[in-house]
Amino acid sequence: MADKSHTRRQRRPLAHIAARIELSKARSYLADLQRWRAGDENRFTRMVDGRGKQLGDAGLWVEYIRQTLERADVWRYQPGVCRRIARQMQRLGY
Repeated sequence: MADKSHTRRQRRPLAHIAARIELSKARSYLADLQRWRAGDENRFTRMVDGRGKQLGDAGLWVEYIRQTLERADVWRYQPGVCRRIARQMQRLGY
């Protein structure tokens, strides 16, 4: 019988993968907020759809991050990342 230990280690529940995706988005939103706070005034005005409608907004990004950090499943699978994002949000005053 072939050794399948390597496949067992690589399998993760879908909820774990979903949590990682949500945190990846939250980190992107956080990076946008940090750059905006550091002086990139046009950070959000450059985010437009094909018709020129602005999509980005600092308040909306903060809300997206908060919603992610309020999810128990995200904390369950990635508590360290959640704590880091929460600390960085506090440093930014959110």
